[in-house]
Amino acid sequence: MKIVCPQCQYAKELDDAQVPPELVYATCPQCRNRFRFRDHEQAFSLEDDAAGPIPVDVPEELQGAAGDFHAAIYGDEFAPSPVPAGTGQTPWQARKSLGLLSAFMLTVHGVMLTPASFFGRIGTDWKASGVLLFYAISAVFGLTLNNIWAWAITTYLGDTLSATALLAAGGVFPGWSTAVTMIVTFGVLSPLVLLFTAAVLHGCLRIVGVGKGRFGTTVMVCGFATAADVLYLVPFIGHIMVGLWGLYILLVGMKHAHGTSMVRVLLAMLLAVAVGLVLLMAVGPVLLAWIMHG
Repeated sequence: MKIVCPQCQYAKELDDAQVPPELVYATCPQCRNRFRFRDHEQAFSLEDDAAGPIPVDVPEELQGAAGDFHAAIYGDEFAPSPVPAGTGQTPWQARKSLGLLSAFMLTVHGVMLTPASFFGRIGTDWKASGVLLFYAISAVFGLTLNNIWAWAITTYLGDTLSATALLAAGGVFPGWSTAVTMIVTFGVLSPLVLLFTAAVLHGCLRIVGVGKGRFGTTVMVCGFATAADVLYLVPFIGHIMVGLWGLYILLVGMKHAHGTSMVRVLLAMLLAVAVGLVLLMAVGPVLLAWIMHG
C-alpha cells in the first residue's frame, strides 16, 4: 500500500499485512495533515521511500491494542496522536516544528491549490489556529509588495503610460512616508481588521441561514484566504490576480468550511458587499483625504 499525503506529497509504502483494516486514518509527520488514506488508496502516486513512513493514526475507538500495534511498528518517534477531522489542524499550527517559513509556504500551498480540502477541516478554534499571525504576515507582505510595484511602475513608466493604464497596472503610489505609515498601521491593526471583517461576513451568513455558532470558522476562512496576497509577486497584474483568486478562495472556503451551498455563500457575500459600500461611503472621503495629504 502506497500512502501519499495529499497536502505535501510526503510518501511511504507499507505492507498491507502491517496495516489492520480497522485503521483508516494517517497523519503526515511532515505537515501534520490528517486524512482518510483508504478513501484515496487507488489515487496514490508512486514515490521512493527516502522520506520515511507516514504513521498510521489510531481512532479513539481503537486505542489500546491498535495503539500498541502502531507503537510496535513505528516506535516512539511517530506515536499515535488522534486528531478528529474538522479540528483545525493545518501546517500553520505546526510552525514550531516545521519552522515559520515552511509552515507558511505549506499553508499557502494548501489554500491556493486545494482550498476545498484545506477549509473543509479547519474547525472553529481560531485562537489555536494562529490565523491572526498568518493574516498579519500575509497582508503586510502583500501590501509591501503592492507599494513596491506601484513605486517602480510610477517611477519608470509614469511618463509612458496614460493615467488609466497606470491605474490599471497598479502604479498609483502615495509616496514612501504614506506607504510605510499604511503598512505599519495595518500590521498593528490587522487583528481588529480581520475580526471586524469576519464579524460583518458572519452576520451576513447568519442572515441567509449559515454558520450558526461557528464564528471561529468564518474568522479562519477570512484570515487564511489572504494567502492569495502572494500573487502580488506578479508585476502589473498581481493586484488583479489577488482580487480574483482571493474571492474564489473565500467563496470555496466558506462553502466547505460551513458545509453549505455556494448559492447561500454568494448571497451572504453580496449582502456583505452592500454593507461594505455603505461603510465606504461613510468613511471613504476621510480616508482618501488622509492618503492624499498624509
